[in-house]
Amino acid sequence: MEEKSGDSTPGVCFLVNAGEGTIDDNDDETVLHVNITSVNTVEGDLDDNNQLTFIIGASRELKDTESVTLNLNINDISTDGSDYGFLSQDTITLNSTNQYQTITLDVFGDEVIANNYLHVDMKEVA
Repeated sequence: MEEKSGDSTPGVCFLVNAGEGTIDDNDDETVLHVNITSVNTVEGDLDDNNQLTFIIGASRELKDTESVTLNLNINDISTDGSDYGFLSQDTITLNSTNQYQTITLDVFGDEVIANNYLHVDMKEVA
């Protein structure tokens, strides 16, 4: 807290505070959110091969009657696509017996210096 003076009224000071606020998430718990992990790996040198492994899962336990099918696509942000292969699966289904899915992406090493960023986009199949 900082006192601030200078008011013309004798004996009066103003207190300057920093406030902190919290917003509680009160979304309907029946709403399903699908999450994907963020991962990174070293690209490596020429002829090195590595993998990115992503885990995709539901935000809550799915009931027996629920399932969601997702199409997956790579959104290439800063590479030309030559640094990686294809996703191990381009469509996945989450349901009561399969709450999580793991997908992989092969990463190919080279000797080109570059910033390589990509996203895996998920879109529900109608």
